[in-house]
Amino acid sequence: MTVRTVKKADGVDAEGAAGTADGAGAVSAQVFRDVMACLAMPVAVVSTVDAAGRWHGATLGSVVSLSLDPPLVMFALGHGTGVHRPVCDSRRFCVSILAAEQRETAERFAGPAADRFAGDVVLLDGLPAVGAAAGWLACTRTELVEAGDHTIVIGRIDDALRGPQGAGGPLLYHQRRYHRLGGPAELYQTAYARRPA
Repeated sequence: MTVRTVKKADGVDAEGAAGTADGAGAVSAQVFRDVMACLAMPVAVVSTVDAAGRWHGATLGSVVSLSLDPPLVMFALGHGTGVHRPVCDSRRFCVSILAAEQRETAERFAGPAADRFAGDVVLLDGLPAVGAAAGWLACTRTELVEAGDHTIVIGRIDDALRGPQGAGGPLLYHQRRYHRLGGPAELYQTAYARRPA
């Protein structure tokens, strides 16, 4: 086993990205974003209906499973986003897990609100959802947790369906770009090990 210490030198981290820290060890927002861009995140659309019957939805990369018993899901919404208030005020919401082929859908739900539901829409338990998704979760909100400039939304899963595109893999977001799965990691490791020197 090899153990080494990663250090910052002259304000530059181990990968060469400029970093800033205050006395408490806080990093700048840009450095934090750059480091978090190293994570591959699943891409989903969270949608709901407000009291007036209007549909709201947005692309998110923060959707994760939280519990199996009871089945819970959670995600974070920025306070300044247009979907924050409608989702937090509503008791129910839907999560559409986007398939690898749905990059255009992800971009549309990250764009102007008026255009978001212009594509294929289905209803799941009365909630608007993205058509041809890899999967859907119809949820009842159980808890809101304030965390910095975001609200963590926790919901109980009332219904779950795997879509027709589920076998093709999910849409992922990594290094500020959309991606699809390329295959199991062990295949790449084997191919790399066999590559001539």
